[in-house]
Amino acid sequence: AMRTGSRAGRGPSEALAVHPPLPRCSANAAGPMPRCGGGCTRRGDMQRVHALQMREVLETLMQRKDLSEAQSQEALSTMLADFVPEQAAAFLVLLRAKGETPAEVAGLARAMLASGITINTDMDVVDIVGTGGDGIGSVNISTGASIVAAAAGAKVAKHGNRSVSSLCGSADVLEALGVAIDLGPDGVKKCLSESGIGFMYAPRYHPAMKAVRPVRGALKVRTALNLLGPLLNPAHAAYGLVGTYSTDISELMAGSLLKLGMKKALVVHSAGLDELTPMAPADVVEVVAGTPGT
Repeated sequence: AMRTGSRAGRGPSEALAVHPPLPRCSANAAGPMPRCGGGCTRRGDMQRVHALQMREVLETLMQRKDLSEAQSQEALSTMLADFVPEQAAAFLVLLRAKGETPAEVAGLARAMLASGITINTDMDVVDIVGTGGDGIGSVNISTGASIVAAAAGAKVAKHGNRSVSSLCGSADVLEALGVAIDLGPDGVKKCLSESGIGFMYAPRYHPAMKAVRPVRGALKVRTALNLLGPLLNPAHAAYGLVGTYSTDISELMAGSLLKLGMKKALVVHSAGLDELTPMAPADVVEVVAGTPGT
């Protein structure tokens, strides 16, 4: 990751460590569960296993020790399979208090991607997206930028949602323009092929986010979940322009993108916005896979 602009860079980028998604637990499958010899259900057994796994993870975080990417991925996969709100809240707050690492954030993203819907395409696609949460209440810019980029010849796989902190979100803008925002993978691929731009509505492609939304809202503080949106593109965009709500997380976002296999991206912040603006200097971190930082 190479930084340009107002801040000096840090060290060489680390080699990409791409881990296959861990298998999801089937303990929550519908229907009766077979009983073990001691009279307990398999569901009960798995809940106890999950509780032990999460206790170990929480103990590690309480000691302010980092998790590996695989540990982070497995922790969120476990929580999604057997969701306990209090456990999820403790996990997210302890991560925040310790300080998230790129490996931990990438692991969370891998878990969410594994639980969602994927679009397989042989196109080199780009996403233009921001974390949101800058609190400025700005107009949605990324959707307009995506349309312009597609008109210039780029293949834009736009992953977005309705408004959270801005006046309107990508889904709100496109819906107002008469665009069908809830297309499935085949529809999105057709749009990419014919128009150069396709939109993936986050709630459709990542239904598991619904489970964690109440916890996120109840905590009232930013957690790793606030970083995940730009990392969850169902088409696995290899290129990106990613806005962050603060320069404090720009390098964390850049490192997470590298670990997830991003080929090239710009992580930007300007004047308190998770956007580029002509009204002030911009802080930019350039992400280039396999290229040493300067």
